This record gives sequence, structure tokens and C-alpha cells, in this order.
Amino acid sequence: MMWLILVISAIIILFFVAISRLSIYRNYFFLLIVLQAFLYLNLSPTILINTVAETSLKMMYVWVQLLCVVFFQIPLLFIYLISKNKVKDYQSDHLPIILVNNNRQLIFSLVMLIISILFIYIVARYDLIFTRIGSEAKALKYLELSSSPLWIIFRLIEKSIFFGVGILLLTYFANNKSSINRFVTTITFIITLLTFGIYYLINSRLLFALFLVFIFGIIVYQSKWQFFKKKWALIVLLIFLPIILSYSMRVTSNIRYNFFFDGGVRLKNFIPWYSAENQIDDNPFNSFIKRMDGIDLMAQVSLNMSYYNIPLGKAWSNPIFMIFGLFINKEKTDKLKLTTDTSAKNYLMENFTDIKLPDYYSCMLTDAYGNFWIIGLVFVAIVLAKLSAYIDKNLLKPRSTISLILSIYLISIILPFEQEFISIFITIIQTLPILLFVIILNPINIKTLYRNGGKQNVFA
Repeated sequence: MMWLILVISAIIILFFVAISRLSIYRNYFFLLIVLQAFLYLNLSPTILINTVAETSLKMMYVWVQLLCVVFFQIPLLFIYLISKNKVKDYQSDHLPIILVNNNRQLIFSLVMLIISILFIYIVARYDLIFTRIGSEAKALKYLELSSSPLWIIFRLIEKSIFFGVGILLLTYFANNKSSINRFVTTITFIITLLTFGIYYLINSRLLFALFLVFIFGIIVYQSKWQFFKKKWALIVLLIFLPIILSYSMRVTSNIRYNFFFDGGVRLKNFIPWYSAENQIDDNPFNSFIKRMDGIDLMAQVSLNMSYYNIPLGKAWSNPIFMIFGLFINKEKTDKLKLTTDTSAKNYLMENFTDIKLPDYYSCMLTDAYGNFWIIGLVFVAIVLAKLSAYIDKNLLKPRSTISLILSIYLISIILPFEQEFISIFITIIQTLPILLFVIILNPINIKTLYRNGGKQNVFA
């Protein structure tokens, strides 16, 4: 049954691609979300279903997967296509050209360079190179650092680095004739890429992969696919990316298994032919697939949830409280941090399952489904579809500087399908200062050339 549901879901996606309603050129970031949903809701659970022992849980797997297809994946596609058509298309009467303000671009590049250096300093000073969730030692360290300004800066940088890198790439590819600015931006990008690439490589295979495809997406949108006309670009896409993603799986797995035994990150973990799986009875690939099982927790919650005890938003109380908890009730905030009880899935596991692990695998639908059942699935589909339509449209044909900046900001937040849905709104609240800084600094200008009479309109 699950293979049948998987095939139906794949056929629906491929149908829209075949009739050219969806394409990598026009809908790149939306297709990334669709692909992640397919992996988390269809492929990984279907591969792992035979590892489930209980018959009742197996049947619930099928039921939940079917609900996700009917009330999330299908609505996601149709709402996106309808919303995209409603977003005003300026393609017929304007030709937007992205320019930069040289002085402001230089300031932004220097700020990004300082951020990267500051991040390295904080990581080195507080030994934050490996931040795996669930370690009691790490929980104590985070509790001790919670009131430190450097810790607040560290978390802010963590949550906004995708956005910063996206804007940095925009300024690099813009029509900029200043060789000094291009040099500074290039150096900044290389340092930033190495800093956060290594950080993601150590801590998360999925974030590392998303970091690469995010950068690739900005490049192809801004180069209008001229990128693919070069032979070396195809070599990078078809050969280099799969190799580097496979390498990232090996490195992250090695560090996860060896960190506490070795007392830190050791050079051996980065050797391509070294594998920690030779020392333990586990397979990194199976572990990776299991991390992408977005059905499991929803199925387990469904077994013990009835129409009379649906949380109706209660599972979001702790995550929302943590936004301003330090200023409202520090004692409660510290307790939640110490017990790692700061997420919505912890509430669902505690009230509807016997799971005791602090970092159990889930996806964006878990907390929405656990809070509001199928209504939650539809709501996530609406939000993701509407935001994706706005993002893809404005990345391809930006209507204004703010719309372009906002599109980069939003996709950097909604792209990880593994995160909880409530995290989207929490991250927006927490990173608003960064967004406002970029909008006020405004290193990008859009020059709009209208075809009717050659009129121009420059706006920011």
C-alpha cells in the first residue's frame, strides 16, 4: 500500500513537470520543498516500514501517509500553481536589472566578513564546534551560556546565515563594475562558505546539503541559467555535488559516533575512506534514511490520540514561551532548556507516546498534525504554497528591492523541511533585526526598463 501511495505521489509531481507547469528554472525552490516532502513522507517511510514491529503501527503508517498525500502534498501543488498565477507577472512589460550601491555593498561584505570571524571566535572560545541535541553536557553548557551576549549573537548568526549568504551572492552577481568590491565580496564569500560549510558538515548532513542547494539556487536564478551553458557547470552539477553530499554523510556520521569517545572533533573523521561504521553495528546510510522518516512520530501519536484529546495548539506553548521566556520566567526557561523540552514534538511524545529520546526524528508536519490533525496539514500546505509562489516569482522577476530581499529571507527560513512548522514563525521573530538591517542598508538596487517607449524607473 505504501509503495502504491508513493507511486501515485510521484506520478502527480511528474505530471506537472511533464506539462511544463513546474520547471527547475521557474520553480526551483518550490521543487526543493516538494522533493523534501516526497523524501520525508513517501520514500523514507516506505523503505523503513518493514523495520516496524507492531502491526497496528504499520497500518497507521499507511493511514498517515495517505492523509499527508491527500491533505498536504496535493493541496500544496494546486495552491502553489493557483497562487503563482495570481502574483502579478511583469515579464511582458519590464526588464529588471539588479545593480548595487558600491559603498553599501562594501559595507555589507565587510559586515559578513566580521560575522564569520566572530562566529569562529565564539565557536572556539566556548567549544561549540559540535552541537548535537540531546547531550546533557551540552544542555548544561547552553544553560550556562544562555545569558551571555556572545551566545545570543551565536544563535542569531546560526539562524540567519543562509539569508546573509544569499544577499552576498546577489551583490556579487549584480551589475557591479568596482573591482575592489568584487574582490572583497569574493574573499568574504570564500571565508563564509568555508566557515559555515565546515560547521554544517560537522553538525548536520541535511543542513549541509541544503546549504549547497540554496547557494546553487541563488546562482542559477541570478545567472538566468547561463550557468548551465558552461561545460564545467554540468560537471559540477552531475559529478561534484553527489560526491560532496556523500562525503558529508560520511563525515557527519563519523563525528556523531566518535565525538564523545574521542573527546572532540578529530582529523580522522574527515578522511574520505575512514568510516566509524566499521567499529559499530550500525549503517550510516540507514541512520540517514531513518532521520528522514517524517511519518513515524505522527503515526505513533495517532495511535494514542482521539478526537477528544487533540492538543489544539497546546504543543506549541513551550516553543512560543521560549521566545521571550528569559525575560518572563527565567527559572522555567532554564528548566525547559535543561530537560531539552523546548520543542512541540516533546509535548507530543510525552503525552501520546512512550518515546523518551530528546532528538527524535520528525518533520514540518509533525507539530501541525499533532496540534490540529488534518486541518494542520492543510494549513501548512497553504502557508508553504503561498510563500513559495511569492519567492519563486520575485527571484525570477523581482518587482522591487524589498521583494527580492524578502524572498531570499523567506526561503532561507522555510527551506528545511525537517524543522517544526512553528519554527518558521519563531525564526522570523528572532531574525527580524537582521532583515531590517539589510533593508535599511539596502546594498541592492533594481533598475526597471519598461519596453513601452524605453522609460525607466529606478526604485529601492
